[in-house]
Amino acid sequence: MNMETRHAIERVKRQRMRLNPFSTGTHFNLDISVRLDYFIDIKKGLQRSED
Repeated sequence: MNMETRHAIERVKRQRMRLNPFSTGTHFNLDISVRLDYFIDIKKGLQRSED
């Protein structure tokens, strides 16, 4: 493997490392939003059953 190829591979690895936290964060935020909506629906159902 020549030096130019090695530098190109290192650049790709660095770019992936920069993109991964963003992608993970987006998925994490979406997951929390869905769980909150589910929790709110459960609480509404419990309040209706008490009436």
